[in-house]
Amino acid sequence: MNTVYYDPPFSDEQRREELYQGQLLVYSPRKSTLAFIEFARKLIKEAFAPVDRMSLYDDETVDAGVLTYQHKAEHGA
Repeated sequence: MNTVYYDPPFSDEQRREELYQGQLLVYSPRKSTLAFIEFARKLIKEAFAPVDRMSLYDDETVDAGVLTYQHKAEHGA
């Protein structure tokens, strides 16, 4: 049976053991993770600009979206 642990006070060793056994560990938001999320959102927004990433697939297929991003990445646009 799997268990969901919320903010567990595990050591690194115990945390790894629980994860490898398929247990779920959920942590409250931390400043560091919130900052990382905001950083990732900024990169995604810049990568797909001027297209709104939330409606990207309303106008394009997945393949077309990937090709657009790949072209921008290769050509620095």
